[in-house]
Amino acid sequence: MRLINVRTLAIEQFFGSDTPPYAILSHTWGTEEVTFQDWQDISLASSKSGYAKIMGACEQATRSKLDCIWVDTNCIDKTSSAELSEAINSMWAWYRDASVCYAYLADAPDTATHLDSEELLAPQDVIFYSMNWVQLGTKKHLKHVLHLITGINHNYLDGAQPVWQASVAERMSWMSKRLTTRVEDMAYCMLGIFEINMPLLYGEGSRAFLRLQEEILKVTDDQTIFCWEWNRSHVVDDWVSILAPCPAVFELSSNFYPSVIDDNAEVVPYSITNVGLSIKLPFIETADPNLKFAAGILELNEPGPSMRLILLAVRRCKDLDIGGLRGYRCQRLYGKLKLCHCASSMLSNSLTTTPQLLRLVT
Repeated sequence: MRLINVRTLAIEQFFGSDTPPYAILSHTWGTEEVTFQDWQDISLASSKSGYAKIMGACEQATRSKLDCIWVDTNCIDKTSSAELSEAINSMWAWYRDASVCYAYLADAPDTATHLDSEELLAPQDVIFYSMNWVQLGTKKHLKHVLHLITGINHNYLDGAQPVWQASVAERMSWMSKRLTTRVEDMAYCMLGIFEINMPLLYGEGSRAFLRLQEEILKVTDDQTIFCWEWNRSHVVDDWVSILAPCPAVFELSSNFYPSVIDDNAEVVPYSITNVGLSIKLPFIETADPNLKFAAGILELNEPGPSMRLILLAVRRCKDLDIGGLRGYRCQRLYGKLKLCHCASSMLSNSLTTTPQLLRLVT
């Protein structure tokens, strides 16, 4: 990684264990940021408004008795797609390994839509500053305010619980109000909190978020990834994918968590195929055979006094010769189910719980 030497202002490169202790800057990009190329000519760099922000961060690092700082605007050569991809895939580790993170809030009134979960959760020590570099507080002291802004549980903010213990839906909900300049960055800025590495393909648009979900499905059996809300503000009329169109549809999904599975229970894998998601679930069909709907029963729960079945509405396309069905997700079920309002304890007496194969469009 490249770091700015706060004494000489030279950009120096380090690898692995040779990397010295460093500070890191979290900020919102402005209109005149200093690039890696600009920094080679300090007279050019200093003419841009973003220069003052970098110098302010360097001064804070000096006060923290650190010789180096990392700033994303000028420590990455963004003209190199390979370097940019490596940097974004390494971002979580760089924030995690920093001695301190300075969160510069130049646009404090609009902070809620710009706070990055990765930059809040990965560093152990985060200090918040106003646009004039007046200290506002630390992550530890502001965790209640940060919880209200971001929805992130206090235990994850202060490190009492590792991020990977949060369900997929809960982590998605943290990003539901996040805004990015480029559509693809909405997915790319989530790589760290899901421990995913994948190539960057600028130009793919919203496909980036679908690709992220496909990568998540390869490494987890957490079915909360399917617990997104069919919100007409974000879901187009003809949307049929089992995968979510954007993080915004997870805004109300933070309470879903996977069921505790018996150690002796069979673990049934699922996978993305050339025709969609292949998954085995117990499912309920509609009482009217002419209505081609079914409901897959997901292995997850919500906190509360009573357990509820979490159902996935499916419009069947065809029955499979090998058993099960092929279909796509739909907004709601039509017609009465053969089994209605049942509790989990009734399942064994009310329908077969043997999972059947579902192939769902992605």
